[in-house]
Amino acid sequence: MKCDVMLAIAVATLAHTTMLLLMGPVTLAIQECEMEYSFTTAAYVLMAHFLMMFSPTFVTGGLMTRFGPFKVSVAGGVIFAGAMVIMLWGQVLWNFTAGMMLVGLAWNFLFSSATVLLTSCYEPCDAIRVQGINDVFIFGLAGCGSFSSGFIYAEYGWSYVVKVAGVLVIIQLVTLYILWSYRRVRKGKPCLPCYKAAEISGRERRYSHLGVDGFTSGASFTEPSPAGEAPPSPFAAPSPDDAQGAAGGQDREPPVGAGGLYQPVVLDDAADGDGASFS
Repeated sequence: MKCDVMLAIAVATLAHTTMLLLMGPVTLAIQECEMEYSFTTAAYVLMAHFLMMFSPTFVTGGLMTRFGPFKVSVAGGVIFAGAMVIMLWGQVLWNFTAGMMLVGLAWNFLFSSATVLLTSCYEPCDAIRVQGINDVFIFGLAGCGSFSSGFIYAEYGWSYVVKVAGVLVIIQLVTLYILWSYRRVRKGKPCLPCYKAAEISGRERRYSHLGVDGFTSGASFTEPSPAGEAPPSPFAAPSPDDAQGAAGGQDREPPVGAGGLYQPVVLDDAADGDGASFS
């Protein structure tokens, strides 16, 4: 299974598990806190949570169309983190209400965007298998989170439940960062936006203006040939000057072609052996 498929499944699974972990014991926490709110009050808090889970669906699709599903999922992760802070701040009515409403909104953003991200990671022929694996992970682990929330609440209290959910939120954000970095690398970009060409050393610095980084080390570059001449083979034997430079431990700069650019040579997929061509 591809890495981006597993990461998209992980984002949806963690979002659903975190939501159920908090939603399960929240009514008990509201009734058993110092203020001892009534069951009706707890029901209204849960009603507000459900409202925020599904009502933003009318605008979530438009947000994903405008900003992209990945940015919407990052926004969901940040909202989740804000909800954890609010619920750890205290155990009065506004903490429960605002926190659970934000949890519902974060779940809507993360679950919807992760579903869209997943559909962009596989071929149509793999749709049934990938969606089946996705459902097993989401509802299997979410069920474990729902069952464990009661035990955690009974043994350690509401604050500990929120802290466990906070750990899951941190894992969500880390997973989103890994997915973002993985997709940048697949596009031939550096992992970090601040990873500028001036900071790249060695071979990668020489080729940074081509958008090549250390993850495409199999590419080769040659000087453009004059019109009518065949380009030199990337597998040709080194010249005496190259051999002498290699023997002396020198890092020779490749020749500069027209316009100061090094022209990439597209390697044949069959000859390359790994099914990837570099251009």
